[in-house]
Amino acid sequence: MKTTHQYQIAEWLGQKATTLSNILNGRRYPSREKAARLAEVSGVSLEVWLLSDRKDLREKVFAAFEARGGDLRKNPKERGKRQIQIEKGRGK
Repeated sequence: MKTTHQYQIAEWLGQKATTLSNILNGRRYPSREKAARLAEVSGVSLEVWLLSDRKDLREKVFAAFEARGGDLRKNPKERGKRQIQIEKGRGK
């Protein structure tokens, strides 16, 4: 499943959202070289990228993203929709 958060994280990691989704959901495992690049950018260890269960990997990648200033609670698309609703008088 590709969430908006995964799109944000994929961009941060320099990967396609589909590739990241496949890795985080266990449909694909990264090569050692790709895992090394992802570990370097994310700060999540190489061992986690290669050996941990996918749920553990997802949690650590999302936590690393937030620790580096990414905010998973603020979705630009959602804010945009909300602003349009407010301007049209439909939002609270």
